[in-house]
Amino acid sequence: MSYNSFLDTYFSSWWFGLGVPLVFMLILIVFSKQIYRRKDYTFGMRTINIAVPFVFAITSALINPMYLGYGHPAAIDEIRMINGRLIVMDHILTLGTRGADPDAYMRVHVLNAENGSKIIRFPAGNGARLIGIHGDSLSVARFNDVAYFSVTNGKQYVVYNTETLPKLFPELSTGVDNFMWCDDRNIMEMSSNDGKKWDLFTATGKLITEDAKRAKSKIATYNIYIESREIRREEETGDKVIVQLSGKGENQNQMYVTNREDSILNENLIFLVGLPVGIDIKDSCFFILHYETLKKERFILSCVTLDGKKVVWEIKQTQFNADYTYPEVYAPHVGVDETSGKVFFSIDKEIFAVNIKDGKLLWRTKL
Repeated sequence: MSYNSFLDTYFSSWWFGLGVPLVFMLILIVFSKQIYRRKDYTFGMRTINIAVPFVFAITSALINPMYLGYGHPAAIDEIRMINGRLIVMDHILTLGTRGADPDAYMRVHVLNAENGSKIIRFPAGNGARLIGIHGDSLSVARFNDVAYFSVTNGKQYVVYNTETLPKLFPELSTGVDNFMWCDDRNIMEMSSNDGKKWDLFTATGKLITEDAKRAKSKIATYNIYIESREIRREEETGDKVIVQLSGKGENQNQMYVTNREDSILNENLIFLVGLPVGIDIKDSCFFILHYETLKKERFILSCVTLDGKKVVWEIKQTQFNADYTYPEVYAPHVGVDETSGKVFFSIDKEIFAVNIKDGKLLWRTKL
């Protein structure tokens, strides 16, 4: 689905989407006597006049967010650089009712990481979560299935669920009894009807037995990764904490960088409700998202050395958008890519890219 500024504006406004059909209906009601008395006003014309505003209203309230995907985002949900492509996931909302909240339908944007230009956008479904890219195929995990889309044209390749898997994998020909999500939806752990246990890696579509998975898990990769508020390294003897964010005593809001023995590495560096959001192994740095106040309305992004002793650079949200305040249900998102030397983050409905070494702005793009 390509971008369309007119349709994005139209479907972003409830006045256009619901107000215009409502006004049209009111006009029909007010002038109904004059209109219906006309001899050339046939039954078919009456039906069309009544149906058109309903179709427009339903399209704005349900059909567009579920299937078309036009409009400005309600919020940005994820930013990731995968295989040289900058992928942004956001969502738009259906119209809620008195008894039910609006549903969030996700969209995928593919952006040019060098200048922020928008390449393609396509809807990904309700509750979708970005998994990864394998070749031209982008995978997203939804509540009950995994869908694979082309990042070139946005078309859906295939869907993995309990109905389609037996047709796609001979190993599951007896049928899938049940499955559960594991590893943050990166693995579908399932049981086939012949009693065997399987793991489907959603990023690659590779199916292996549980025994093969256990053997593979024993191999140490020495990767450095983020686990909650800890920076960890995979080792043969077990994962070890390099540094972590923790508070003092009962005050767990003001956070410090500490080592694995909980010793504070620099008393002068305080991060309010801080959270590690990325790592730059090449430059021995990691990135902390923290806030101006406990209300978490405006954020600060700090690049800190992996020894926890120095802030390399710092960005405040107020440098780019001082007016916007994050509501309680939404949070800013950050993506770090060592290969391109960029850090990406969101403010409201806008994506920013800064240099990974000094934090200087490279580009900004509104979705």
